[in-house]
Amino acid sequence: MINASGLAPRIFTIRLKMFALESEIFLFNELKNRYVLSPRMKRAVVLFSMTRIILALLGCGLVLVATSLSTLCLQAYRECDYMRVKEQRLDEQILELRGDIAAREQYLTLLLNDIGFLERVVRTHLGYTRPGEVIFRFKNPRPE
Repeated sequence: MINASGLAPRIFTIRLKMFALESEIFLFNELKNRYVLSPRMKRAVVLFSMTRIILALLGCGLVLVATSLSTLCLQAYRECDYMRVKEQRLDEQILELRGDIAAREQYLTLLLNDIGFLERVVRTHLGYTRPGEVIFRFKNPRPE
């Protein structure tokens, strides 16, 4: 059995909680009744909400466009960098080929103008001899 002296504080606590809930419900109803919106205000609220939604969509679109443009710029930068490296390689190759052309032009000039050089080339590469000369061929020729 419950003691009468212990029951009173419990009942008081329960009534206090009920009063707090009733107060909250009353305040909620008062606020609800006080802020009943007219049709014009409801349209304004809807327009405001739609404006916020449109602004959010525009913001998302702006982020999407910015991302796309940055991706395109990055791709163009990488392609430009690749082309710059390729240009450097081709410039090096051009310099090498110009040096090769200069050496060949010098060789041709010597062939056309220097009889001693021409004779040496013809004897070494083509194996020509003068009348009465003997050519000795060895199995392991000397490195030139």
